[in-house]
Amino acid sequence: MLRTTEAIFMVVITFGVLLAVTNFAIIPTPRVSSSIGLQESASKIVRNIDEDKFLTSAVFSDDADDWGNVVKTIKDSIAPGLLFKITAYEIDENEGTGVLSYNPVLEGSNFSGAFPSGSVSVSYTVTSPEVTVTPTPEKVAYEDAGGTQSSTTLYILKCSDARGWWITGFTSDSLADDCYRQMSPYFKTTVMVTSTTDFWKLLNGVRISADPNERVEGAIILNTLGECVPIPTAYISQIPGASKDNFSNYIGKRVATFDWEWISIVGYPFYYVSNTAYTLDSAWGIIGLKDIGPKGLEGFLDGIKGDNYDGSNPDAYGMNPTVEYTDLLKDYMNYYGIYPALSQSATRAFTKTYFESKQLSLITNFFKPWPDDNGYYAGAVWSRIINGPWTDGDKALADEAGSASTTINGYYQTFYNYGFTLDTSKTLTKVEVRLDASASVAGEQVTVQLSTDGGVNWIMGTGSPLTLTATMNTYWLDVTSWTSWTPAKINDVRVRVTKTSSGTNTVNLDWIPIKATIQGSTAQTKSPSKTKGGTTRGSFMALGLARTPNLKVAMLGILAQYKPSIYRADFTVKGTTRVIVLQLGQIGAE
Repeated sequence: MLRTTEAIFMVVITFGVLLAVTNFAIIPTPRVSSSIGLQESASKIVRNIDEDKFLTSAVFSDDADDWGNVVKTIKDSIAPGLLFKITAYEIDENEGTGVLSYNPVLEGSNFSGAFPSGSVSVSYTVTSPEVTVTPTPEKVAYEDAGGTQSSTTLYILKCSDARGWWITGFTSDSLADDCYRQMSPYFKTTVMVTSTTDFWKLLNGVRISADPNERVEGAIILNTLGECVPIPTAYISQIPGASKDNFSNYIGKRVATFDWEWISIVGYPFYYVSNTAYTLDSAWGIIGLKDIGPKGLEGFLDGIKGDNYDGSNPDAYGMNPTVEYTDLLKDYMNYYGIYPALSQSATRAFTKTYFESKQLSLITNFFKPWPDDNGYYAGAVWSRIINGPWTDGDKALADEAGSASTTINGYYQTFYNYGFTLDTSKTLTKVEVRLDASASVAGEQVTVQLSTDGGVNWIMGTGSPLTLTATMNTYWLDVTSWTSWTPAKINDVRVRVTKTSSGTNTVNLDWIPIKATIQGSTAQTKSPSKTKGGTTRGSFMALGLARTPNLKVAMLGILAQYKPSIYRADFTVKGTTRVIVLQLGQIGAE
């Protein structure tokens, strides 16, 4: 007596809503009569013949030999006593009714006649090789003080001349590479900072790649060295009063100046500095690693606030063996399809009160704080936003017109339309910015930045910030070395002046012209004709997790903060409407 089991494998190639497997009712549904062992064998057969897309390619191939090879492969692979029949159906849709019909276009079997009834069905789905799906995520964007959006650049610190610490399971290089793979699709421009020399350029607002879309202003800086930060030797050699202990304070001020977000993805931020050139430094037996301790984070946050480094230590950190994700982060896990480990341990968490004492506000929280909302935060974004122009900013447009002034650290004023109209044949030999300025108390500081591309990028070099006296003085700031000056750059130059000292003492700016010395000609001194105020911001994402960096949490933190839309997809479609039916029968006793 013949007992037959049919295993039907449907390979459905879908395009939008045109193909719905629920419409396959016109293909007879076999009744269940096979063993689990036969089902498993049948599944393996189909998976094996579609290895390297062999079956998929043959179904859509115009070469009859390709289909013949599929049939031969099945004949050679099945056990004695098994029957098979494989059919490929082309699917057509009635444009008027939307009804689908199935037309056989390819067949093959190892027997003739009607195929016995009585079977189970197992589905197997593949995608046509003629279908391409190109995911294009929306890119993270930066919005300046005027509401203008620009693409945000992601900088990943991968300095080969620095050492990492507290990045268990990674090297700093491998961690940086993983960050690039996971995060770069969400950014129009991602730049690897591969040396402390390039990091120094970045700290001075200088672009370090050939990508025309690189933008220093409003960038995200992701540190892959864990609790350590790379320190350029130029900082020690070029900045008066610089030391390894106060480098984090310098970074904090740059974060505020350039409106950066600094991301620390594991452990205690700024606990160490590193440069392999400093061979006398050694922490934990690692040459070039120097222990700064808790004052590293204190100095950094004081820098964002505008305060100078004072050597004090922050509040004690909190530890929790298990921290719970916030509902917000869970929502974004589902939205973006990114799922970190179910639980995290926090060993370096700080209180909301501590961050608020540095004038930082909570922007986004990833883990529920403990024991209450004013307690310890294991992962969050904190930001300081200072809005507002200087008082009487237009008075600095001309000499002896009065003074622009401000008492608020972080306020800046931009001056532009200087009126240079040099033709391309001119060569600039020297460029200087003049500031007639004073302060109500000697020792107040202002930072000077330049833009030569319409305010898209801002640079800063030797001589900035300036320390003011209590009497009105003239300061000539030589900016020749800040960039490679061309007529186009001087014609579009802008100057930004920011109060960068803490307290409420007043700084005054009476006049801010620019002097350009031209080879073979007399120098030209021009005053600005326009000015506007702006917003200073600086943000810090701290993931005080235990030893192992969690890139998925960091990535979700960025996405939850900037909220780029979920993937959209561009489709290229051809010949996708086919279904494969493989019938497999077994001869044997009941």
